[in-house]
This record gives sequence, C-alpha cells and structure tokens, in this order.
Amino acid sequence: MEKITSFAFALDALKQCEVLCSRSGGSLTRYRLKGDRISVSGENAHYTLSIKEFAELFARETFYIYDQFQPTIDTEKDDEYYAWKNRSTN
Repeated sequence: MEKITSFAFALDALKQCEVLCSRSGGSLTRYRLKGDRISVSGENAHYTLSIKEFAELFARETFYIYDQFQPTIDTEKDDEYYAWKNRSTN
C-alpha cells in the first residue's frame, strides 16, 4: 500500500476515484468519495461525511492507497492443467 504524504494529497486521491484506508488498533477503515460525500466504512461502522466534516475529523490521519488484491491468472499453469485433464478423459 502506498502511503499518502499529506491530507491535500489524500483529498486529491479520493477525487481521482482512489480508495484510501487507515489502520487503527488492528482495524482497517476504508474511505471512498461518493458524489459530494466521503463514505467511511470499517468493521463496526459505516457512515458518510461531507468533505468539510472529513477534513475536521481526519486531517491528522495517516492514509494509504487501498490496493485490493486481484489474483492474476497464470495462463501457463491453466494450459498445463487442462492438458493433463484432457489427457485423463481421453
């Protein structure tokens, strides 16, 4: 995850459709811009804030760009698997 270096950069990242996150006490909280409000979601809470409210509450927070894990398909392994599977059914 890429660390955000300033609150202004965090707001810019949100406006560019990035999802941000922060960690507190082992809990992950995600932040996403939806329209003119920022959606905040975590394990125990989900709410929206105006940009002004967000700035007042989270100006000193350490944010990171949230990289969702997206598994990649290894086509070489796929080809090998299906080659063996087809061999056993013929």
